[in-house]
Amino acid sequence: SAIPLYAEMRHRTLRNFDLVIGLGLAICIVIYNLTGWVGYLSFGDDTESDILVNLSTTSALVNIARLCVALAVATSYAILHFCARKVLLDHFGAFLATPHIAGGCPPLADTARTQRQPRLGFFFVTSVWAVMVLLLVLKFPDVGEVVSFVGNLAACFMFVFPGIALCSLSRVNSVGTATDDGLKHTASARVALAAQTMEKENATFWRHGISFVAFGCVVFTVGLCVCILRVVHGDS
Repeated sequence: SAIPLYAEMRHRTLRNFDLVIGLGLAICIVIYNLTGWVGYLSFGDDTESDILVNLSTTSALVNIARLCVALAVATSYAILHFCARKVLLDHFGAFLATPHIAGGCPPLADTARTQRQPRLGFFFVTSVWAVMVLLLVLKFPDVGEVVSFVGNLAACFMFVFPGIALCSLSRVNSVGTATDDGLKHTASARVALAAQTMEKENATFWRHGISFVAFGCVVFTVGLCVCILRVVHGDS
């Protein structure tokens, strides 16, 4: 969901985006840990993964909390669905586009058609995705085990893929600086300092990328093994 979040920012800079992500993660860590801590203080080993299950269904406050969770899921679903829909439209959108001669201006009718077809694809992919999710929820109301397996992929999204991106970024920058090696002797001190700074940044990107990938692989492997052991040996 980083792409739509960045697109919605008023001042789109990496520094502001880092602040937003850091503040959001800090709020989530505080709330999640407080909720889990209070849950275990209240119910001990009987605490469910969804703590609302432990609470009474006749309490007005509990029902309000359930309503808030439903609203949160409903509003965040569009953000999470954005990435999946974007991938589908990028890969299969070529079948919906109207071909025309390269370099030429398509007629007005073709222009209207090309604008209408992506909109139709947008509504089609969104509708089919929502209906499939609804049918799966109705067919499998308790998908705790499935979620426990799929949730491990979050380690890849949060650490492995960004780490690979950092490593690729360091290689791209290295290629750009390598072409200027022959000019270093005649370059000014400012250019030489800029090249040295870029080399340090490349090394930093590479170290951080490798660390992210290694940590993500460890988290994914440990989480997956725990899920397999729970399925094989039960919740114990």
